[in-house]
Amino acid sequence: MSSVSARLFGNAYFRSVEALFLLAMFRLGMMSHALPWLLPFFAAAFADGHVSRLLKAREFRQHDPEVFALALAAAIAVACATAVALLAPIELPIVAWAVAPLVVVLLLSWALASFHLRA
Repeated sequence: MSSVSARLFGNAYFRSVEALFLLAMFRLGMMSHALPWLLPFFAAAFADGHVSRLLKAREFRQHDPEVFALALAAAIAVACATAVALLAPIELPIVAWAVAPLVVVLLLSWALASFHLRA
């Protein structure tokens, strides 16, 4: 059984999958290392979106469902592209791993500001 296991998991394919997994964990570690420094910005962005939403409701301005849908779809697309980029075996700049969560949060804040407030 051990020889079958060694032949199954010792081939080049499984070694390349293991290297890709190691690359993804390294990139995820770089992203999680920057997240504590970005938390105040995340809180400020969500507070801004929430206050903008409340102000639109108080001033009787229209909330844009198209902007909400566009911002939410773009945030999902950026998050999915970031998840795929974790596994991409290409060289990506280190700044990309700190900028990706920022872009997602900005888009979510924009979507929150355009969401209809029900009274």
